[in-house]
Amino acid sequence: MAKSTKLGYEVKIDFKELDALWKRLQDLNQKEIEYGFIEDIRYPESSRHKNLTVADVAWMNETGHTTRGQDAPPRPFFTQSIEDAKKYVIGVAPKIFNLSFIGKVEKEMLNVGRDLVQTVKDKIDNNDFPLNTPRTLAMKAPETRVLRESSLMYDSITARIVNRNAYGKRKKEVDIK
Repeated sequence: MAKSTKLGYEVKIDFKELDALWKRLQDLNQKEIEYGFIEDIRYPESSRHKNLTVADVAWMNETGHTTRGQDAPPRPFFTQSIEDAKKYVIGVAPKIFNLSFIGKVEKEMLNVGRDLVQTVKDKIDNNDFPLNTPRTLAMKAPETRVLRESSLMYDSITARIVNRNAYGKRKKEVDIK
């Protein structure tokens, strides 16, 4: 604060709004969106994947694997979705940044999380992968789509907002439904 007794003026600066903006930017810096197979969901004992996690089965589908002496080709649905997700995030980043200035970023981040989940599901739905073998089709009948035996893997793709090293009430995780 500048003060002059000789000239009779005093300058006061109120940093409240600047401090609030700084806190909002710090808060944005702490936020991350995680998406994919986050939960520890397992296939039931009655399924052919007997108690494996959905993430493990997804990884086997992603990278390819051998089962009962037969090779299953890679079907990199998640890897292929990353390029679409990257383009989407680059497009939406300015909006997120602008909303952070006014403290209204959370709702848009929920939308971003939903959209990132959809990029993965779209790759599964596009079904641009090697076809199932007759043996696989027989095991998963009546389902014929690649990467779909039950809806468990597809429905287990989720997202959440995580606040890393956040302060006070802001330290939380928000599941995106």
